[in-house]
Amino acid sequence: MQDTLQKNTGNINIKRNSIGFIFTLTTFFILWLGFIVLISIKKFLDDAIESTDSYFYLKIAEKSAVGEKFTHPVYSPGYSWFVSIFYKIGLDIELAGRITSAIFGLGTLVLTYLFSKEIFLLNFTRYESHILGFLSSSLLSFVPKFVWASSSTLPYTTSTFFFTLSCFLSFIARKKIYENKISFLILSFLSGAAGGIGYVVRPEIILSLFISAIFTRNFYAILLSLLGFFFSSLPYHILSFNEGNLPSIISKLLLYKGEKIKTTSEGIKIKIENSGKIFSPNSYLKTFFSNIHLFHKYALPGLLTSSYIFIFGIGFLHLVKHWEKLKDIGKTIFTILTVWFLFNFIIAIVADYFFIPILPQICMISSLIFIELDKYKKTFWFILFFVFSLNVFYSLRPFYKDEGRKLYKIAGKWIAENGKESKIIFEPFPFATFYSGKEWTTTPEKADIWVISSLDHTSGRGKPELIILPQDKIRDLGFAENITEIKYKNHILRVFKPKTK
Repeated sequence: MQDTLQKNTGNINIKRNSIGFIFTLTTFFILWLGFIVLISIKKFLDDAIESTDSYFYLKIAEKSAVGEKFTHPVYSPGYSWFVSIFYKIGLDIELAGRITSAIFGLGTLVLTYLFSKEIFLLNFTRYESHILGFLSSSLLSFVPKFVWASSSTLPYTTSTFFFTLSCFLSFIARKKIYENKISFLILSFLSGAAGGIGYVVRPEIILSLFISAIFTRNFYAILLSLLGFFFSSLPYHILSFNEGNLPSIISKLLLYKGEKIKTTSEGIKIKIENSGKIFSPNSYLKTFFSNIHLFHKYALPGLLTSSYIFIFGIGFLHLVKHWEKLKDIGKTIFTILTVWFLFNFIIAIVADYFFIPILPQICMISSLIFIELDKYKKTFWFILFFVFSLNVFYSLRPFYKDEGRKLYKIAGKWIAENGKESKIIFEPFPFATFYSGKEWTTTPEKADIWVISSLDHTSGRGKPELIILPQDKIRDLGFAENITEIKYKNHILRVFKPKTK
């Protein structure tokens, strides 16, 4: 009787702990989403779109929302299609882009918890796995690059979500291989389908197919994964073909190797000038070693702050020290990291945003600091508090650092109201163009007006540099008519009408 009572009491306590943990987890996710939405709104009100890529992704979203055009010669449209859903229900196109990124950022945090929990169950207790899963997700939530991506008008959290989902499903499928064959095959198909959707968002997510094959190591699972990928990406390929565009993965590979892609009314024209580079093993080998250097010099500092590199180092050290015990965990995580790094180093350009999809795995390794410092709990909590405080403060930059980029919004609004006869704009980056609703060109001769500001770094992009000169100097040079001058903070933007127009 007493044993039964103790057993029932123990079960009640476990249930209470489980409910408490779920409540804590849910509260954390809701608070984080609120944090990201606040940053997104602040950016929407007082900042501008992040990059040239943002311009194209949001333009695809606008055009696909009205059924005008669904694909692009270079940019994958998956993220834009999600953005168009929010645009259709009445959100501003920029805000729709930021909200889409926030939602998929939240989804990635949830998946990181679920995925890491399952990975850590390979060598840890269920309780420890829950803690490590929560810690992995928490660490990811305040990586400044991830916070930036989650409030941006770019597809990086969307692609990370589908990449993580595909890897997670194929990992679960592997665990089901001897338990339930039907579940194993269904999960393999769904893993491929998730990878296919991710591929439509960003072409490098095709790597999930290789990871799935390594995880499952089963012919039928690989076949079903390929089938899922084929069906989920098929609408994109049909639309691309109908609109005369190549799949983005081919276009980008050609561009990485220095080829020229031009769009005409008849479709795409590819000018092959460096075919030797495309088919030469030496060119890929050279790219590989060059990208190792560039990753260390540029991508790594942009991806992780020094405090995150520090805790990753401690987690990595623990994994290496206890490899015999933790090798199943290590092999799983390193499979994903190895496939991702090899592809990017051999083929792609090395920029920090290319590595956002593997931030969940980096944070999984970092979470092992909890086990490494088990005997020094006070030290662990101090380090965690210190790292979170530094990175939360850094992530809040939109609230305390005004870089003056609202200038582009002000200029875009002015052009929309006063330059109705102007259709095409030349500017180094298409920011004012975006807010004016006009079309952007990188060729000054084709433009109706030129927009140059003190925020632009034109020479770095190889474009004609028009220095912000005094008005009388501009008149003396006579290269353009200065239509207006707009000031915001310490920055100046001028709108010119070229003399040839």
